[in-house]
Amino acid sequence: MIRTAYKIVEWDGKSAKTLFHTSTRGREIPRGKWVRALSRSGRDGTSKTWYTTGWHSLPTLADAKAYGKKFVKRLDRLRIVKCRIKNTWPKTHSPSPVLLSLWLKFDRVVAKVSGGVK
Repeated sequence: MIRTAYKIVEWDGKSAKTLFHTSTRGREIPRGKWVRALSRSGRDGTSKTWYTTGWHSLPTLADAKAYGKKFVKRLDRLRIVKCRIKNTWPKTHSPSPVLLSLWLKFDRVVAKVSGGVK
């Protein structure tokens, strides 16, 4: 099933880049093309919880804006992009409603990340 989702990316004015992880093609996410995630067993930072990695996204624009409040650095470059995802599963150990997916297609920038208070 293909569904709409929202992803926080680093935006340089012409291209979107992933924040922390790389896909098989580097950090840049091409616009309008389906890109397959590098899906494997992985962990977030110092977490001891293992999970199957994939493209991280959020189910609604409101969820993405709320998640964006966690950021305090790079706010001049962070944007929320609308995307399409398929082959999805929930990131069950996340306190936020993060979705993981095997496939992602970046559509367009829809909002600037406002970030939290430092």
